[in-house]
Amino acid sequence: MRSFLLFLLLISLALAKIDHVKEKTSETHGDATKLKAKEAPEHIDHKKLFAENFKQRVSEHKAAIDSIKGIGKDKRRRFLEDLHENTALFADLSLSFSEFFETKVQKDRKLKTLLVWAYNYSIKTGIFDSETERKVNLMAQQHELIEKDEKFFNTYDKERAKETMKAEEAQRKQKKSQKAENKQPKGEL
Repeated sequence: MRSFLLFLLLISLALAKIDHVKEKTSETHGDATKLKAKEAPEHIDHKKLFAENFKQRVSEHKAAIDSIKGIGKDKRRRFLEDLHENTALFADLSLSFSEFFETKVQKDRKLKTLLVWAYNYSIKTGIFDSETERKVNLMAQQHELIEKDEKFFNTYDKERAKETMKAEEAQRKQKKSQKAENKQPKGEL
């Protein structure tokens, strides 16, 4: 009999624990017998919700665009600095090694188009000092990006300048000798 009483006691304790668990779940989830279909609120203002969501998205997008603009501005500035520096460097190299660069620019149409654009943009910005602007203008004349000045002479290409001066000197001597021959009295007939 003791065992029977012990058995009943254990069963009643177990049932009490199960009821206790049911009470806890009904408190948090509601009673399963009392569950009803969720009722929708009477009126949702979709226009207001959309407007609020839209305003939030616009402010997020503005912040993203502002951060992109900041990055882009620095990159654009650096690109323009590089453009001006490279244009001046190309002008210096081109004037010093004119034979090589003249043939290169004449053969490469893309390079010539790029030079025309870089020259025009750099000159229009007015960023160069007077000496650099003079060199860039000489480079543009040399490559026929602009019309050559009557007095165009590349003083930076020393070898070519010497050759040109020697050729001009030889031409002057030849003209003098031709004039001297023309002035000599011709023999009598």
